[in-house]
Amino acid sequence: MGINWHSGACAMSASNFGRALLLFGIGLISGIGLTVFSMNESGWWQGETKLEPGVTLFEADINEVRSFSYITTSMTITAQRSKAGGPLAILVTYPDNRPPQYCLSDTGLDGVLSSFALSKVKKQISPKELKLKYPVILGAIEVKDAVSGEPITPWTLFSTNDHSVVAVKKQSDAFEIDISPTALKKLQAGCAALAKR
Repeated sequence: MGINWHSGACAMSASNFGRALLLFGIGLISGIGLTVFSMNESGWWQGETKLEPGVTLFEADINEVRSFSYITTSMTITAQRSKAGGPLAILVTYPDNRPPQYCLSDTGLDGVLSSFALSKVKKQISPKELKLKYPVILGAIEVKDAVSGEPITPWTLFSTNDHSVVAVKKQSDAFEIDISPTALKKLQAGCAALAKR
């Protein structure tokens, strides 16, 4: 009888263990699914993927952007807001002794956010092609939005020597994109171009 009781206990333990393992597996798969969804739900490109020409690279709701930064060797411009669709407060700082700039811009940063959010892939490029054809490092873009809640890994922007064509790199992926050079010029100009009028 004692042996039978012990066998039953073992069977029950194995059964409970099996159920626990099954629940753990379901939870793990669900967690992975939710993580993948949250990484892509914001619409801002997360990198490590192959995209076909014509695909919108950063398609997202620009009204949900909470922080947008453009960092170069000569300046850093950061635009922030505390609520969706509100105006953006801009701070421009310089590594030399120039005083910082402060101003208020409109909800779309004078069209700059739309230029990035709706830019399309022209072609995917290899690391070798990026180095040879797009040798000018323009700077890095950092975005934080209300959907992901966390800063998205920066994108590095490159251009051809004449600055007529722009490429973007994130992790191991690089693409030539159709963004207008005007958007980058506005960022470089800081409050002179972006201040709300």
